[in-house]
Amino acid sequence: MIKAKSVVFWIENKPEREIHKQLEKQLNNKDINLCHVTNVDKFAEKLDEVELSDIRGFIVDMMLDGPNNLSSFNKPEVEWDHDETDAGGVILEHILKNDDSRYIEIPTMVLSVRPDIDKENLQQYKNTQQVIKRDIVNSNWLQELKAWVDGL
Repeated sequence: MIKAKSVVFWIENKPEREIHKQLEKQLNNKDINLCHVTNVDKFAEKLDEVELSDIRGFIVDMMLDGPNNLSSFNKPEVEWDHDETDAGGVILEHILKNDDSRYIEIPTMVLSVRPDIDKENLQQYKNTQQVIKRDIVNSNWLQELKAWVDGL
């Protein structure tokens, strides 16, 4: 188990280096690590290395490359079609925010470039917010993300 600082997991297969650097610096100032993982399997692996009490938050991208099932979470029956279903949504529904999840109370930010994400569906999840990256309508999206990080 990793036991040093608290951690925020960022599940994103195509990270933007500049945003990552800004958030990493902001979190380091709070004595929190930013742990970037690229897919479902890597996320499962890293979660096993961290004590639950050390997890301060999750940043979840909706579209992820890689596996299309949750076998790394011992749920091989949970599968999805990458063309029709977003892996991030499956992670929220089956791992992070289902009623018996050990992570349900941990603050979660859904960060996506897609403005068509079902906001009502996300609002059903406890401690979950959403920011649309590169939002034409909302030029303050990065400040909103940083404010969320400040609140951790």
